[in-house]
Amino acid sequence: PVTVTINPRSYSCAVASHTHTQIVCDVPVGYGTNMNLTVTVAGQTSGGTVFQYSVPSISQVQPGSVPTNPTDKITILGSSFDVAYGNVTIDGALCTVAVGDWEPHTRILCTPPEGQGAGVDLIVITTHKRYTTTAWSFNYDPPSLTSASATSAPTTGGTWLTVQGISLGKKPSETVVTVGGENCGNVEFVTPHQTLRCILPVGQGLSNPVQVTVTSQVSGTVGFDYDPPYIDSVAPQCQDSSGGTNITLTGTNFGVNGEVTVEVG
Repeated sequence: PVTVTINPRSYSCAVASHTHTQIVCDVPVGYGTNMNLTVTVAGQTSGGTVFQYSVPSISQVQPGSVPTNPTDKITILGSSFDVAYGNVTIDGALCTVAVGDWEPHTRILCTPPEGQGAGVDLIVITTHKRYTTTAWSFNYDPPSLTSASATSAPTTGGTWLTVQGISLGKKPSETVVTVGGENCGNVEFVTPHQTLRCILPVGQGLSNPVQVTVTSQVSGTVGFDYDPPYIDSVAPQCQDSSGGTNITLTGTNFGVNGEVTVEVG
């Protein structure tokens, strides 16, 4: 009899055919690198030659982008994922694999962890601690805004601006909000991923673009209006009809720049 053995795990490669110069055998399920393959013929064993199984490799991930608070599973396709459950990590956090979702060798389903950013590392680690050779570049969705509002919006700023949307993330330190190009400070989350608030900067006018950047991913814009000007008093209230003298208006929301028009009449 002729036998082909892969050590140190004593895997048997079932011989399909052989001649004096060639043996064809079916490689068994297994794992490992730098293994020793030997041939035994009628009790005589050859010297060994190096044999190894491929390391895990990812060929595709579907979908390629998910919300920052995912609820649906992703599908990872590839090869050499082994038969037993291992781990999948995305940006260092576990992608949860449910019972029955590690399909032997070629397909894994898992629910991604909360996260944010583009180009984060997705890595498959098999049960035998073999890693994918190269991390797969995986994306969380960029932020998308639905509204920006404030209970009051004086041109002096200083009030809370509330911004709502999806995939806003949950890390204030990696979140930048601008109103009309000016930073909205002290970002904090009311509801992670959905609602945040920040201190309104000085500004004026209608339809100021509000934009959110989450870990270098930039949202579209929604418009925001500052409060209109309001006059409390005019001094003096009576002037000669010939004009040419100054009056002083006191009030709120007169703004800080741009064209200001005062109409009398």
